[in-house]
Amino acid sequence: NRIDWPIEVYLVNGALNDESELGIILQDMRRKNLHALRNSKLKERMDKLLYQHIGRKEMCEAQEKWENELLERGRDEGREEGLEKGREEGREEGREEGSMQRLIEMTKRIMTHLGKTLDDAMALLQLTEDEKVSVRLCMATS
Repeated sequence: NRIDWPIEVYLVNGALNDESELGIILQDMRRKNLHALRNSKLKERMDKLLYQHIGRKEMCEAQEKWENELLERGRDEGREEGLEKGREEGREEGREEGSMQRLIEMTKRIMTHLGKTLDDAMALLQLTEDEKVSVRLCMATS
């Protein structure tokens, strides 16, 4: 996934502290006083970015674009995470509902074929108290 940002990133060993071209650039990168930069190309670019309206505009636009892309990526990841959580909750709910339907069906069969009462059928199935409450509620509303 290539992101077209108007910035360039270079990874270098920042410990280099000599008078080579790269050493001077690295020294400039550590400077707090940006007016004292020694590398002419870096100084020119920093002057444009920091002290001219067009440079500030470029930096602001680049940062805004970067922030928007990060926000969008976060939204996409959040959306996907939410969808996956919803799917898992739906599967779990479906398993629970299916399990309850099987308990109700077995209870009805025992009552019909063996002539047992609801309480006797639930005892025969060794239902928990919570399952008994759910079966009673489902049978009362069906």
